[in-house]
Amino acid sequence: MGKNKISLPCEKTEGNEPIMTDEEKDDETPSEIIMQDIEQDQLGDEEIPQQSSKKVYRLLSLLIIISMLFVFVLPPLINSIVFLQTFRGNDLEPGEAQELLGYFEENYLYQELFEEETYHQKKQKLLSRNSISRMRLHLFIKNMTNHVGDQYTYFSGNTQKPNTKSPSIESEIIDENTYYIRLHEFNEGIAEKTKRTLVKSTHPNLIIDLRGNPGGNLRELLGIAELFLPENIEAFRLEGSNQLQSFITREEMLEPYKRVFILLDKKSASASEILALTMKLNMENVVVIGKETVGKSVAQTEQKDSNDTYSFSIVSYRWFVQNESVDHLQNYLLEYKDVRLNNLDDYIKVVNRIIKKFN
Repeated sequence: MGKNKISLPCEKTEGNEPIMTDEEKDDETPSEIIMQDIEQDQLGDEEIPQQSSKKVYRLLSLLIIISMLFVFVLPPLINSIVFLQTFRGNDLEPGEAQELLGYFEENYLYQELFEEETYHQKKQKLLSRNSISRMRLHLFIKNMTNHVGDQYTYFSGNTQKPNTKSPSIESEIIDENTYYIRLHEFNEGIAEKTKRTLVKSTHPNLIIDLRGNPGGNLRELLGIAELFLPENIEAFRLEGSNQLQSFITREEMLEPYKRVFILLDKKSASASEILALTMKLNMENVVVIGKETVGKSVAQTEQKDSNDTYSFSIVSYRWFVQNESVDHLQNYLLEYKDVRLNNLDDYIKVVNRIIKKFN
């Protein structure tokens, strides 16, 4: 039989590597010692970029947090401060809140609101206060109108002076056949300025750009419609809970254009939508171009105090053109749902294709 080979187990560290005795260490060759020194130097060098990476990461994280504050936190905070500033001032005069609510109940389109017991309970609670702030009245109106899905009625502070700027109109010649005019808003005096601008044009085609136009004064709207529509027809009408207003053309119209193009976008609202629809339904040479509009089918009345310290805008009417409303306008725009309309150049390309098609 062979001899049993006996071996003693080596001592091991927690990582299971053998512990070398002093004699074994002395037996290490110089090359092994040099390699160990190099490895230790490399390990030391690796710590530097890791620490730098951590610093860069912290800096980037801080920059991201600061950016998010500027984008998501500060704008709403600033808007809230500005909003609250509009309600600065004294409380409403005694009886003033009662008078304003009476005006609201008389002129509001959605009369079903006043059939709810909740409205009268909250109204009584509001009026029983010794003093009523404008902010409190605003919150009451907002809360009540939300019940009927109304997003346009509001009571607000109005510390700004009335807009005295001249009506904003842009106009230019596209080519020898097409004239372009842009109406930014239906503010006071814009109908007369539009007329003075268009009488200079001798082009057969006209582009009326209503992109971004939020609406405005309905009398000014009628004045512009009269430049194109025949006399003595109903351009549009307003129907309220207990009243009706019909807007009839009276003035002489301009020399007719061969073709009129009306440009609309998702910010075109109210009077812009009415003008586009009444011209489309009452004229044979009108083309409306766009994907969709705001779809605002209602009109408001407004009451202010003598010092312009507040304004109360109330949805009072639905508007109609030949018994059609804003949904009918959207139907005309379905034709362009897959057409690129990102800027004015895109719209002009569509206009030119249509002109070429009919020539």
